[in-house]
Amino acid sequence: MALELNGTNIPASGALKVNGTSLKEFKANGVLVWTSTPDPITIMKTGSSIGSWLGGGMLGSDAGYQVFSMSSQGYKNTTNGNIQAHGGIVDSKLRFGGEESTVGSNRALLVSNFTVNTKGFKYLRFKYYTENNNVPSSAPRAGIGPSGWNNTFNASLSFIRQNGTSASQTATLNLSSYQGTYAIKFDWHMQGNNDNNPYWAGRKCWVTEIYMYA
Repeated sequence: MALELNGTNIPASGALKVNGTSLKEFKANGVLVWTSTPDPITIMKTGSSIGSWLGGGMLGSDAGYQVFSMSSQGYKNTTNGNIQAHGGIVDSKLRFGGEESTVGSNRALLVSNFTVNTKGFKYLRFKYYTENNNVPSSAPRAGIGPSGWNNTFNASLSFIRQNGTSASQTATLNLSSYQGTYAIKFDWHMQGNNDNNPYWAGRKCWVTEIYMYA
C-alpha cells in the first residue's frame, strides 16, 4: 500500500526508514497504514525446493508418507488390499501419485514439510504438467492449509483435467483473504473401479513450479 508521510509519497515498492531502521510495515497509533511489497519467492521448481515434502497416499486408516527432498528421491507405497498409493519426488519432479489397482478408492496426498508466510503476498501460482491418456473423473487440487499429514485446506483450486492430451498449465490461487502461515498441499481422489488406469495418470502428472508474489 502507498503511504504519504510529511508530504512525501512512499510507494509499496519503496523503502521506509524510521530512526535509521528500515521497516517492512508502518503503524500509526497501532493501526497498520503502510506495508512494503515483499520480494517474490520461488517455493519449488523442478529440481529444487526450499524444503522437503511429505509424499505418499491416504486411504481410510491406512495412511502413510515419506519425507522427500530434491536430493532424496523415490516413492512411498501405502497399501490397503490391492491399492498402492505413490506420491512424492521422482526424477526431481513433484508427482501427485495414484493407484496401481483398478479397484477401491485412493486419495493421493502431498504436503510441504515446511510452511510459508503469505503476509503481504497476493497470489500463489502453480505450474504443472499433465500427460493423461485415461483421465480420472476428478482433477488434482492444490492449495494451502495447516501443516502435517492431512487433507485439510483453508483455500484451494482445481487443476485442469486433460483428456488424451499432454499440456503444461498454470493455476493461480488468490491469497488476499489468507494472510498467515500455511503449508502447501495437493490431493487427488481417484476411484479405481470408475477411473481407467488412475495409477498411470497420477504418476504422469507433476508440479514444475510454485511461485508466490504480491
